[in-house]
Amino acid sequence: MRGTLVLTAALSIAAAPVGAQVFVWNADRPDGASPVGIAADRTLDKGSVRVGYRFMRMKAQGLKFGADQLSDLDALDLGFTFIPVRRTIDVHAVAVGIGVTDGLTLRASGG
Repeated sequence: MRGTLVLTAALSIAAAPVGAQVFVWNADRPDGASPVGIAADRTLDKGSVRVGYRFMRMKAQGLKFGADQLSDLDALDLGFTFIPVRRTIDVHAVAVGIGVTDGLTLRASGG
């Protein structure tokens, strides 16, 4: 009896229309972009060009060992030969993409 019930349920699920699962893909959907950190997640249309520029500045000051703040003398006692006390990094990055065909995009980037 139980096997018949399971078989009936399985056949009912298999025969159910899957029309509700049909959708039309569009790259402008909210889920049409890749997660943060993934570059070049989309192809460009044939003949289109995309140019991007990004600037980032990072500043660091002081010495830390894990979550603990270190003094200059403590860092020298650990065996470091020099101690960076202040640091600023500026990054300039450029990216260019060219749509060769609708399914192929050439992309170059540099910083």
